[in-house]
Amino acid sequence: MSRKKRSPSKVGRKKPRKKPVKTNPANTSYPILVGKLSLHPKGFGFVRTEEEKDIFIPKKWTQEAIDRDVVEVEITSYDSPKGPEGKIRKILERLQSQFAGIITGKSSTTYQVFVSAFGGDVPIDLPIKKAPLLAIGDRIVLSVSRKKIGAFIAHIGPITNAYADTDFFCKEYAISQEFPKECLQEAKNWGKTIPKEEKKRRVDLTHLNAMTIDPETAKDFDDALSIEIDDKGEYHLGVHIADAAHYVQPGSSLDTEAKKRGNSTYFPNVCIPMLPEALSNKLCSLQPKVLRLTVSVLMHFAKDGELLDTAIVRSVIKSRKRWTYPEALSCLENKKKRPYKNELEQLVKLALLLKGQRKERGSIDFSLADTKILVDEKGEPQKLIQEEYDITHQLVEEFMLKANEVVALSLAKKNLPVIYRIHEAPKQDHLQDFIQSAAALGFILPPEPTAKDIQEVFQEAKGSKGFERLSISFIRAMRLAFYSVENMGHYGLKLSHYTHFTSPIRRYADLTVQRALFGEDSAENLEEIAQHISDQERRSMKAENHILLLKKLRLVQKTHEKHPQKRYEAVVTSVKPYALFFELKQLYLAGSLHLSQLTKDYFVFYPKKQALIGEKTQITYAFGMEISVRIKEIDLLSQTIKFCL
Repeated sequence: MSRKKRSPSKVGRKKPRKKPVKTNPANTSYPILVGKLSLHPKGFGFVRTEEEKDIFIPKKWTQEAIDRDVVEVEITSYDSPKGPEGKIRKILERLQSQFAGIITGKSSTTYQVFVSAFGGDVPIDLPIKKAPLLAIGDRIVLSVSRKKIGAFIAHIGPITNAYADTDFFCKEYAISQEFPKECLQEAKNWGKTIPKEEKKRRVDLTHLNAMTIDPETAKDFDDALSIEIDDKGEYHLGVHIADAAHYVQPGSSLDTEAKKRGNSTYFPNVCIPMLPEALSNKLCSLQPKVLRLTVSVLMHFAKDGELLDTAIVRSVIKSRKRWTYPEALSCLENKKKRPYKNELEQLVKLALLLKGQRKERGSIDFSLADTKILVDEKGEPQKLIQEEYDITHQLVEEFMLKANEVVALSLAKKNLPVIYRIHEAPKQDHLQDFIQSAAALGFILPPEPTAKDIQEVFQEAKGSKGFERLSISFIRAMRLAFYSVENMGHYGLKLSHYTHFTSPIRRYADLTVQRALFGEDSAENLEEIAQHISDQERRSMKAENHILLLKKLRLVQKTHEKHPQKRYEAVVTSVKPYALFFELKQLYLAGSLHLSQLTKDYFVFYPKKQALIGEKTQITYAFGMEISVRIKEIDLLSQTIKFCL
């Protein structure tokens, strides 16, 4: 079948299927629509429909709907600063029937169970006669109908049992820990080695000095790098990606399960993989000294980093070396010669050239440290570590970004439908919040800043105390990235075409892109897949953030029990007319103090200064300011901390 040619920027765009729209009898100008609810922990939510991207639902109008419910929504206003506003009229479908909850109270006849998926802070009642003997703090699994009537299913364990944290959050966010038997069997059927026949069908790149660079704990090596310098001093870079699409065939049990999961989920010391271990950690993983099937993006660069030519081929490689980030950094910093040190140094040179190009087009480089928590075999947190975003991390990122861009452009030129990675510009009100925050730190931006304006401010702030706070403030102002068949570009990277291709072991989007490259695109609706995997990514992100928060609280609780008067240094992250918000340094734990907790003074809020100033004492609390706080109480049930100055 011939395809009608379309411009690359509109590749994959499909006309949305319009469902019949009901009219609102009370107000014919506002329609009644159908969509899926995304509920915030504070109780409000947003409904995404085909006609409207996000309809804001105030807490009072959620009508007992819960996260992921398919609902009928009535638009009540288009004048809200949050966009269209509405109320839920009817719950049409409940996609999740089992939930994890925690016993927060008990009466003579019922347990009060808090389930975060319901939003807000109102627990549901579970009749005692329908459950075994439970105590406050017990974590359980229960089924819930449309009317929120709970039925006990299983006991996960008390809140004091840190080992059960993973089970609890997997149940809370409907993340599957077990694979179906047929899925495991399919993975096993591929064997442990590469057949000679398959090797012959591919471009043999085993002569290249391919290497992987990953965290120390990594087992699923998606990508390997190779580099050569020719007689002209030009670079020949190879980005070799595990060919997961070869093993995960469309319509197979492996494919069905991978699509359902959408991505791997990473908890402290535990990975809930998208693909069974036989593939994710073994046959697909680019382990050293063994043959592996790959999709290679071969790029030829001039001395100055200009991209001259590209090729994308199905290949076979044999990784020469498995570097960890600390090991690679140590090799680069050490003056002694080591095997493959020369290749590492060449990779750094090229990466810095690409990084310079990214800077020229207006992309901002944050290079912020990553906070990780170490836990023991019982799930108990031991300590927090800061993993610096050094040059070894940066070089891997630069080459993955380039490979993703090259693949996106290649598919666009062929007019092939593809799932793009989209990042929209910040909303104007969020951008204004960032401008105010920057001003409070002493960095001035125009009312409508360009990418260059923002970049110059970050350049000015580099090395100062305010750089990290400025970076976090800008990140919070930006929208979350998502997947779409409609190409809308990537704001953060300043790219017109961008997709996800380099992590097919742990992201379903990358699998679909691999298939599209070689004409194996299935007839499925990519638009629906893009929406589903965007939702799944958000769920995984929420689960990862919540388990990290609980582990941090457990760690702080241990310290608080030993040193109840300990002071914690914090940085003010936001100032409102009624409260002060801050974050504990090193721990990155958020907290707040109500106006009444500050001092015996009347505090006035100055929005332009992002500050609260006492009328009598002139004591000032401003954005970016360092303060000292103490912990009054830690509540693991609600996962909150009460602070005092």
